[in-house]
Amino acid sequence: MSDRAARRATKIFAVLNPVSGRTDHPALREILERCLADGEQPYEIYETSGEPAEDLVAVVRDALARGFDTVVASGGDGTVSAVAEGVIGTDVPLAIIPAGTANVFARELKIPLDTAEACTLFTQEHTTARVDAMQVGDKHFILQIGIGIGSLMIRDTSREAKSRFGRLAYLWTAVNTLLGFQSRRFMLTIDGQRHRYSASEVMLANGGMLGVEPFRWGENIHPDDGQIDVCVVSANTWRDYLHVFWHAVRGKQRQSHRLRYFKARKRITVNTKEPLPIQADGEIIGTTPLQVTVVPGALQVVVPLLPEAVEHLPAGSANELALGEMAAVVEGMADDDEPVEEGVAVVSEPKEEVIQRLPLWQAVDTRLFLAINHLPHTVVSDEAMYSLTTIMNGGWGWVGGLLVRVIWVDKRDLKILREILPPLWLATLIVEHPIKGYFRRKRPFINVVKAIAVGRKPSTFSFPSGHSAASFAGAWLIARHYPKQASLWYGIAALVGFSRIYLGAHYPSDVVIGATIGTLIAESSRRLIDYLDGSD
Repeated sequence: MSDRAARRATKIFAVLNPVSGRTDHPALREILERCLADGEQPYEIYETSGEPAEDLVAVVRDALARGFDTVVASGGDGTVSAVAEGVIGTDVPLAIIPAGTANVFARELKIPLDTAEACTLFTQEHTTARVDAMQVGDKHFILQIGIGIGSLMIRDTSREAKSRFGRLAYLWTAVNTLLGFQSRRFMLTIDGQRHRYSASEVMLANGGMLGVEPFRWGENIHPDDGQIDVCVVSANTWRDYLHVFWHAVRGKQRQSHRLRYFKARKRITVNTKEPLPIQADGEIIGTTPLQVTVVPGALQVVVPLLPEAVEHLPAGSANELALGEMAAVVEGMADDDEPVEEGVAVVSEPKEEVIQRLPLWQAVDTRLFLAINHLPHTVVSDEAMYSLTTIMNGGWGWVGGLLVRVIWVDKRDLKILREILPPLWLATLIVEHPIKGYFRRKRPFINVVKAIAVGRKPSTFSFPSGHSAASFAGAWLIARHYPKQASLWYGIAALVGFSRIYLGAHYPSDVVIGATIGTLIAESSRRLIDYLDGSD
């Protein structure tokens, strides 16, 4: 159902949610207004009130009646879904400025998370893709509809927690939900075929992303393929969840006996014995039972320009595209010459002379990067490094290891896990959001000559390394409780840092400074927590 064509907006209507996610609203509005003014198209900005009675569909349709030919949604997945409802069934494209907590739909479509880059995407020459939708009653949803653990997690995560902690707020709620959750009996009817399962989650996915990179519901789940994937998760114990987690981090979801997949092209019905909350595109919309109609190609969305379309742009337009989109040469092309979604990409521009013009420290950093990044790459080494970096993302490898120890070795270590989690996640949170957002350094696979990028390429900034911050913060905290194995903990952390350079995701300076900052934040927050506990 993919239908991409180059176009340019002439009159833009932007819907801005001032309370979405953790965004600095005045700064977001300033960037949006500056970008729209630079684009020279007539525009109008509408700020949502946040009131339950607000009808964004009516607001958007009124704008379309007044001649606006591009609609922009600036907010989280809920805002995007609400605005999309107003343009579904028309030929007016939807542009997205990710400003929410998870921004799953934007990540799925490779839309830049940086506000300025996302703005530039729709004010200049761009392409649109037709994506599918799921109709519930008279409403449409464009990403996911879930029942079970996920919907309970969304229901029980407060707006205040999302504003303060971002996606980590969801993770903390999920842990608490899992502790007391029991599987429910689901009755599914998919295109007329009936199924009964005891499950902890049923997800109707129009995109594969789970919400936190690199975790996905499964492979080959796309928003423009004319069908909806129904994912059934059957897990009851911590061992079951670890089994699912292990297959997810390795990208082998369909090999797990705890996961089942079905394709729906027409209709889906979900019933439960006891009513369960339903989440759709990040918002609670009611309780079971649920009836969904698949609507193929329902919506046009502005997406990054495809590399093969560069040659059709006016002179000079190609300079506005990301280098990684322009110059990536992907090894292992498919039979129809389409680049594979994951693999090894070699970025061959700019030329060597660029490094020679860099300041000394940047030139040294770049050459060190190339020396490590260009070490021999084999299928085994790439898979091993990518699996390691996936498991350790956000410090989850440390958490998983401690959980295994709590379950199978000594339940008294649960106290240690509780002491380690807050400073570990705080270190990760601070590095990944305010610090990266301040420095905004581009990834090496965008800037560096012949950078080898393995696997799914991150869409966030490069400096400092969040993986290194979480790995070394975890090593520091765990070594306090298990000092005899300190060399093992730091060895794992160092290997994670090395893998980030080897895989092409970070410069050496990103790794070293990320490790240092992560350790300092973890220790400082640990001491602060101890002080506050002692002062109670």
